[in-house]
Amino acid sequence: LILAACLRFYNLDDRGIFDYDEAWYLLESKTLYDTGQLAWRQASGGAAESLGLRDYLRERGNVPVTSFKPGHTLLILLGLLVFGLHDYASFAVSAILGTLTVFLLYRLTSRMFRPEVALLAGLILAVSPFHVGYSRSGLAQANSVFFVVLGLYLWYLAYQEDAGCRRRLLLAGCAIGFAFTCHFNLFIMPPILIAFQAITSQEQPMLERAKRLSLLCGGMALPLLMFELPARALRAFDVLPQGQL
Repeated sequence: LILAACLRFYNLDDRGIFDYDEAWYLLESKTLYDTGQLAWRQASGGAAESLGLRDYLRERGNVPVTSFKPGHTLLILLGLLVFGLHDYASFAVSAILGTLTVFLLYRLTSRMFRPEVALLAGLILAVSPFHVGYSRSGLAQANSVFFVVLGLYLWYLAYQEDAGCRRRLLLAGCAIGFAFTCHFNLFIMPPILIAFQAITSQEQPMLERAKRLSLLCGGMALPLLMFELPARALRAFDVLPQGQL
């Protein structure tokens, strides 16, 4: 884990932005950051802003929120709130979640196989050039993979232990659903996990199988609804233009 952290955090603040998508995601999050700052200033009785919201954001070099990866945008926003308005705020989020992915993979494989296998799996991921590279970037891959592994870990805990099974299935679904909001290429994960759940629960009574499958599917839907419903409400009141999330 120390090796994984060193490879992902070393000299991270000097890396800089090399990819167009990294810059766009960061600007999207800055749009939300500046919107929140304006709302807070007005709510707390600060100086009134003469410009409307759109002109206010345009003046500060922001962009429309149109990447269709709202989970990733939200994570970068959290990075901006913690680390401030710096380019490395998005890198730091990826580095943190990338390092935690190594830990989660070790925990998952240690439950599935022998400890030696878990150590090998963790080591391979810790030094994987692709995973290290994405964990040092502002792209969505490292963040989305973290939530996939988290979802699989929670699902396997529910599969192994009946106590707290329903809560873990709900949380596993939420993790997989949030992974999809980070990167739409993970659309294949929900049906895979649903298939696993259906296959491994065949010996359970039909009603219990239906309840557990409903919890898993409902958990997957929650992150999508968390973004989609507010976006539709904002569009209905013409606060958010069509085409923006």
